[in-house]
Amino acid sequence: MHTHFFKSLTLVLLFPLLLFAQEAELIQYKSDMMAYMALDQKYPTPTAVQKKQKDSLMHRMEQSFLAFVRHKDSHQKAKLKGNLALQNRGITYIEQGRYFYDDPIERQQQDIHLMFYGVYDYKRPDFVSMYIQLFPLEKETYAIYYRKLNGKGTYYLKAITSNTILFSSEAFTPERPILALHPLDAQHLLLIESMHRQGHRALVLKKGKAKWQSLSAFVGKTWTNPTEPITKTSPMTFQSQRQYLYIAGNENLINSYEFRPLLFFDPKTKTLSYSLNAAGKKATASWKNQRFTLDDFYLGHYKDDKPMPRL
Repeated sequence: MHTHFFKSLTLVLLFPLLLFAQEAELIQYKSDMMAYMALDQKYPTPTAVQKKQKDSLMHRMEQSFLAFVRHKDSHQKAKLKGNLALQNRGITYIEQGRYFYDDPIERQQQDIHLMFYGVYDYKRPDFVSMYIQLFPLEKETYAIYYRKLNGKGTYYLKAITSNTILFSSEAFTPERPILALHPLDAQHLLLIESMHRQGHRALVLKKGKAKWQSLSAFVGKTWTNPTEPITKTSPMTFQSQRQYLYIAGNENLINSYEFRPLLFFDPKTKTLSYSLNAAGKKATASWKNQRFTLDDFYLGHYKDDKPMPRL
């Protein structure tokens, strides 16, 4: 009888831990993130010792975020939405629709926006937050987890079935990082990233047994001096292998709240395209020999890129 009692008591004590495991990891990430931010803002030009401290806190923050990502239930809306334990810790759940898609199926998808209420994102006029995006493809659903601070961060791509992180990359947006994920063939996928006001870019991922890799799958012209501001007259150079296809913009061309595709993919013909002018003329390329042949493009060629008037 005593043995049965203790077994029952153990199950009762362990049940909340099993149910709320992903909560604990998310709360730990918030704590580690706030500790890093406090030190980073305290020492904007750190000494060698202070930099070592900041690097240590950054590593701890990354590891706590990965612990949340690796939890098998971390993508489940039902376990995040209306969660009082998270709300009591200032973590707010918001769903954001993909209103920017023409495809009615894609428009039904809701991305998860977790906001850390009261924690301002450095000097930005909004709170620190993170995103979870789900992309159900034919044979697998993939989740994108994006942690960001001060307008940039890192996203991780995870396969839901195996609960495995397959790919990660730096991102340059305070908003959702991924616009689309499309299969190209049995071994390759097309990923389209948002770079906020700087435009959109595409890359091709090759599947691997453990990790996926980004290929140099684009052929065509790119800017000769990519670190300089891009204008209509920026010189371009042909490259036979590029990692990204880049549709470039700036704050005068892309509204901060605009989240509309600049790159278009036809899954039937495996064709990638973008607009060359306001009339809708397009540059197009088909997926052939594991390549897309397309030049990078600056939106200012057909949109007004003059600075906005200042009051």
